[in-house]
Amino acid sequence: MENKYTLKVFLVFVFLFKFCNVFFKFLKSAILSLAAAVSTQAVSETAADLVSTIQHPNFQHIYLITDPDARSFEARLIFQNGELDNPYAEGLAHYVEHLAWLNVTQSKDFEALRHSNAWTNLNSTAYVTHSSETWLTKELQRLVEVTAPFTLAKSFMLQERDIILREYEANVAENPYFEIEQNITKALYPSSPWARSVLGSPTEIEDFSLINAKKLHRKSHELGNAVLIVTGNISKTTLQKALRNLNFPKPAAPIAPTPLPTPEVANKRVAADIHVARLGSPTLFYRKLIKRPPCSDAAFCDQTVRVLRAALDSSLPGGIAGPLRFDNFFARSFWFDLRAIGSKHLLIEFTAEPDLNISLSKLETEFTKVFNEIVQQGIPEKTIKQIKKRFQGHLNDVLKRKNYRKNLLIDRVSNRQPYYGLTAERRALRSVTAQKINDLLTALGQSGRTVIYRANEL
Repeated sequence: MENKYTLKVFLVFVFLFKFCNVFFKFLKSAILSLAAAVSTQAVSETAADLVSTIQHPNFQHIYLITDPDARSFEARLIFQNGELDNPYAEGLAHYVEHLAWLNVTQSKDFEALRHSNAWTNLNSTAYVTHSSETWLTKELQRLVEVTAPFTLAKSFMLQERDIILREYEANVAENPYFEIEQNITKALYPSSPWARSVLGSPTEIEDFSLINAKKLHRKSHELGNAVLIVTGNISKTTLQKALRNLNFPKPAAPIAPTPLPTPEVANKRVAADIHVARLGSPTLFYRKLIKRPPCSDAAFCDQTVRVLRAALDSSLPGGIAGPLRFDNFFARSFWFDLRAIGSKHLLIEFTAEPDLNISLSKLETEFTKVFNEIVQQGIPEKTIKQIKKRFQGHLNDVLKRKNYRKNLLIDRVSNRQPYYGLTAERRALRSVTAQKINDLLTALGQSGRTVIYRANEL
């Protein structure tokens, strides 16, 4: 009997010992995981903001993002001048970009690069090159030389207009949305540079003037108004050495970017029924431009717009997806956006195809009704918290996406906006509250310039 009792005690002891051993291993693992998570959080905050700046007398700014794991580097020169700053025929800024890049790649060594690695938009013009570290100085020199006067043969420069015509035909000529959006933009921004077309029309392209192109090139391609962004396996010391070895076509000094033009905002409504031959389904196009409330913190301004846009675009309480599509079948599909135009205006965009037996006029009425009700009632705090939680997860995952910092930096520079890093984004997101979101939402309900196109009503 005693032996049996002793055996039971022994077995219980063994069980407890194994249980405690497993428990302490689990506890240790949990502690290490928590420490790793905290460490990763700290690294994320620090590493994602590793954007070095270098002062140079010839550039407005120089930014460097070093990635030791990269096999090469990418250098991007962004002139903070675009189609908005073009006083000549629409699309000429894009033509100048072609000529400037061809001017530095005209030798056979660069033939493959001639019609790529550069772009123009309303706000800026950019040139991109990439290679290994040993070619850094040569590649930077090529970027600098886009500011040099054109030495191309006149006949060659005139032929480039045919390249742009083919680009127009390939990208937009058969796209029905391009024509509609161009007409909406011109109605939304009457007599404003914001209505300009980056590509121009075929007639304008065919008549591009070389004299005006050279004038615009001299005006828009000043290094002092350019930002150099280098990313990849390049150290700060290596970049500084390469910069010292560059030859500059002419002296330059940093220039503040030209302020973005202020669009006219008046309480006006423009509505039209139109027919577009290549448009597949009846479609409602709704655009509204308003003045935004004053906002001084760039990161906070962006985060409030992003959170509000996501909330409105969702099927959560306070969103338009439920009452327009999932709960009541007014829209078969829709696209919604809210974005900044410069730093003082916001643009509401809603494009939708109606559901079965719903007219475009009915869809317009219901969208306006739903949107106004949301503005009056506000977006629930629970919805804001859910959107913020999703965005916080996105920001915590930044280091898994190598190009995050680069893309954020390029976006800010190319839109002539001040740069901020991940830490500022996180801080701004934390400070976003339901009250602040609903204050901005209230502003969306104010009067503004509204353009509505009902395309191909049945």
